[in-house]
Amino acid sequence: MSTQSENSGYVLGKDVPWESITGKACRVKRFTAIARIDGGKVRDAVKRMPYALLRVESPVLADEAMLPVVHRVDFLTTWKVFEERGVGEEEEAIVVYMPSSGLLSSFKPRLHFYIYPKGHLEEIYDPNFKPDDAEAWMTPIAEWQKKAGRD
Repeated sequence: MSTQSENSGYVLGKDVPWESITGKACRVKRFTAIARIDGGKVRDAVKRMPYALLRVESPVLADEAMLPVVHRVDFLTTWKVFEERGVGEEEEAIVVYMPSSGLLSSFKPRLHFYIYPKGHLEEIYDPNFKPDDAEAWMTPIAEWQKKAGRD
């Protein structure tokens, strides 16, 4: 059951256009599953509801926002990140909304997840930040860039 504070804020795709965050890194602060995984299959909790909600923050957003997970493959990936792997105390999950273009784009996943050391989001948006080892800094601890299709 979600609390009022979990539901406050605005919703990406409704209150804020998706284009405003396309390709932008957001830190996931909370994962709330609405659907579940049963026997490797997604089971909708309520029809016409998102599979999950992600509370996200980013310097490109005015405040924390809710990102609805509406694609089945995106939900499977989100579940793997937060329920199967988990995010450690010294880590943060970064999500990037990257829609595909073309005829079948609505059937393709849109969310790309990365696990980085805590504080990575601030470094991404800090114009004065210069990593000692750029290649190592850009390499995530873990990543999920799911392709459309079967698992």
